[in-house]
Amino acid sequence: MVMPEEVRKEIAAGLEEELIRNQRPLDFLGYLLQRMDNMEGNLRQEIKGVREEMKQEIQGLREEMKQEIQGLRGEMKQEIHGFRGEMKQEMQALRGEMQGYREETKQEIQALHVEIHETMRWSKGAIAAVIVGLGGVIASLLAILVRLP
Repeated sequence: MVMPEEVRKEIAAGLEEELIRNQRPLDFLGYLLQRMDNMEGNLRQEIKGVREEMKQEIQGLREEMKQEIQGLRGEMKQEIHGFRGEMKQEMQALRGEMQGYREETKQEIQALHVEIHETMRWSKGAIAAVIVGLGGVIASLLAILVRLP
């Protein structure tokens, strides 16, 4: 495995620092292990930080979604309420229209009753006139018959 240049430079700088501090021969393998442990610790800290950041982001998104859902529910309730109001108005208008048709039909039926009543009265008068006329004709015929030899 080839080490990146930055890592090599960092290790070399660390070795020089260690030489200056300790003024004794270095345990190169121990130093590398120590350095790798430090890097692993740093990576773990970074991963932990990223995880925490992701948790916070997720929590923020959840809150945002909850608020958005609540807002949409409120809008839906308002829309439904408005729709119900419109439907009530339409139903009232239709009821009024039906009442108007009912009244109109009632008046037409009453007018028909009056016409039927008048027609019946006229027909009774006409029948009576026909009967009277027939009575006169019968009386005339009887008078003629009586005069006949």
